[in-house]
Amino acid sequence: MSMIKNSLQAIMIEIGTVIIDEIEGPLSEVNKEFQNLAEIGFDNLGSAVKDNLPAIMDAFQLTMMIAFNHVEKRSRIMALSIKEHLRDAMPFIEGEFDKITEFSRLMDVKAQQDAELLAKTYSEMYAKITKRAEEYSEDDLI
Repeated sequence: MSMIKNSLQAIMIEIGTVIIDEIEGPLSEVNKEFQNLAEIGFDNLGSAVKDNLPAIMDAFQLTMMIAFNHVEKRSRIMALSIKEHLRDAMPFIEGEFDKITEFSRLMDVKAQQDAELLAKTYSEMYAKITKRAEEYSEDDLI
């Protein structure tokens, strides 16, 4: 029993090591960014966020619109799939599953485009907020 326990512990340690190796780089980048934000000052960040609330709400609205659009499109794929399976179950009628495959491919392309749009939107918003917070920080020094 102790041999199994030791083997499991060794496996868990190795898995932990692999996970740490994978996330260490991105975590150090995140820590650097948090240090930068701390230097700017969280009070200045709060003011900058307040100034940019309309842009933040626009970004959230865009995110929700994209998410609900994808849910709607995926629902259509499900409905089309059910319809084609029902057609396929009838004698002498074959389902047109190529439609589903093509629609799914188009949805994958659209999802990639939307992900890029959201990444750009949030990156620009973050840059705008941190720039404004830095301006507040500089005003504090004067």
